[in-house]
Amino acid sequence: MADAARLKSAVYRATNDDAGDGEGDPAAMIEVDSILKDHPELIAEGVKHIKARIKDKSTSVSVISLHVVDQCMQSNGFQFQVHVIKKVLQRVLKFAYVNKGTPQQVQQLSASLIKKWASTYGTDARMSEFASAARELAKQEEKSLRVAQARSPSMGSAPNPRAIGSPSQQQQFQARMNRQMGAGSPPGGGDMGMYQQQGNLPPFASLPQDAMPNVPGGGGECTPALFR
Repeated sequence: MADAARLKSAVYRATNDDAGDGEGDPAAMIEVDSILKDHPELIAEGVKHIKARIKDKSTSVSVISLHVVDQCMQSNGFQFQVHVIKKVLQRVLKFAYVNKGTPQQVQQLSASLIKKWASTYGTDARMSEFASAARELAKQEEKSLRVAQARSPSMGSAPNPRAIGSPSQQQQFQARMNRQMGAGSPPGGGDMGMYQQQGNLPPFASLPQDAMPNVPGGGGECTPALFR
C-alpha cells in the first residue's frame, strides 16, 4: 500500500510543471521507473495515474505526461506496453486527431507518438493495435486534408463541377471558371480571351503594325510590341 501511494505521488511530481520549463521533475521520473521495476504488479496502477495526467486540462501537464508514458514504455518493456494498449492508446489517438478541442501542441505530440509506437512496437504481432492506431490516424489526416482543400481550392486542384450539388451550382461554377480562364483564348494566349471579352485590348487584327507579333525567321520570341 505504501508503494502504491509512493507511485501515485511520484507520477504526479514527474508530470507537474512547477518549474515552468515544460519538463516536469526528472528525479520523480527516475522514482517512477524504480518503483515499477521493483514492483511490476503496480504497472497497471501506474498506467492509470499517468493516463489521468494526460487528460489534465493544463496543456503543459498533458504534454509532459505524454513524454512520461513514452519513457515508461521504453524503460519497462512489454508488460507496460500492453497496459498502454488497454488503457491509454485510444485516448492518445483521440488527441492525435485534428479538432478544435485539442491544443495544437498536444495534438502534434500525440500524432508523433502514435506513428513512433507503430514503427517501434506495432511490428510485434502481440501489439498490432499500435499499427492499427497509426492506420486510423492516417485516414483521419487524409480526410482533414481533403476538407481543407475543398474549403481552399488554391491548396489543391480546382473543384470538379460534378462534385458540386445542384445544377444551378454547377452552372455558377462553370461560369466562374470561364470568367477566370477566359473563353476563346488564342493558342498560347492564356487569359487573352478574357481581356478581349472585357474590351480591355483590341483583337490582334486591329493593332498597329509595330504592335503586331514579331516572329523572327529563325523562330524565337513571339511577343506583341504592346507587351515589350
